[in-house]
Amino acid sequence: SLEYYTKSAGVFSAGAFVKEIDDFFGSVTRIVTEEDIAELGLDSRYLGYQVTSQFNAGSARIAGFEVNANQSLAPLGGWGKYITVFANGTKLRLEGNQASSFPGFIPESANWGVTIKRRPYSFSARWNYRGKFKTATAVPAMSPTAFQYIKAPHPRLDINADYSLGKIGLVYLSVK
Repeated sequence: SLEYYTKSAGVFSAGAFVKEIDDFFGSVTRIVTEEDIAELGLDSRYLGYQVTSQFNAGSARIAGFEVNANQSLAPLGGWGKYITVFANGTKLRLEGNQASSFPGFIPESANWGVTIKRRPYSFSARWNYRGKFKTATAVPAMSPTAFQYIKAPHPRLDINADYSLGKIGLVYLSVK
């Protein structure tokens, strides 16, 4: 990882990593067959139902990189001292058994936004993007290792604003 800190309390960074994972669990969901009924000692009425079982999936590797920037706009003049901007992103690659239990694994994500603070007011807008991710829901009708993937259609925006009433309190608004 490399990091650079600016004179106005900002930071710019980039990093890469590899994580080795051993002895994690996988799961497989399939439709119950006659063989499963006999092997598991189930009543025949369970024929055609779904059954999920766990197993030791072996090892996996997650490799990725991330970038980050957080900076006050103060160097641009007096108006900039009230504004801070940020952006960060992560890209990951997962290698291992495709039946592994990595639900919710998000290979791409990014966040960016702006904060404006000038007492007694404060305002921030933050966007969040995440790429497609694997759900925990298996689709055994397609294959024992088929999973549903979801892709967010657009970035999510969170807006926060507040007004300080001094020692009395704070009025706060949050829109998601």
